[in-house]
Amino acid sequence: LARAVTGDGKVSGDALFFGETVTVAGEVADDVRVVGETVRIRGKVAGDAVALGVRLFVEKDAVISGDLYAVGGEIILEGKVSGAVKVAGGAIRISGSVGGAVEIDLGRPERGQSPDGHKRKGGGKHYDERGDEMQRGRIHQNGPPARPPPRHAMTLGRPRL
Repeated sequence: LARAVTGDGKVSGDALFFGETVTVAGEVADDVRVVGETVRIRGKVAGDAVALGVRLFVEKDAVISGDLYAVGGEIILEGKVSGAVKVAGGAIRISGSVGGAVEIDLGRPERGQSPDGHKRKGGGKHYDERGDEMQRGRIHQNGPPARPPPRHAMTLGRPRL
């Protein structure tokens, strides 16, 4: 497994990236699938994006023209997703734009920890690495229904989203 993988060029079809730290900074003309401890999407994806990792960042300059499917401990979405967003994780923040339905499934933390393993500050509230309070539970936004991930998205079985 590579320590750091950066995709900063142009890919004319699907892209698949594995690594400890993975950055998708270029352009992908179709779907992208990414697995890594830390995953950063800051480029353009013309299709769907499927991401698995401990920390997942869709940065403010990122554009995903399809849907976003993500599973991780911490998921930060600051960029633009034209389609639906279906994510499951311990800590999730969406401050970017989403064109379709949003479905969020927040994990259940261990006693005394926040959903992503961070310590609680008190009062039973959960905080992310920036010190902002986070919510737990299942959140749905009305909109067009999210499409299921492409069958080829996961070769080891579909993530529970």
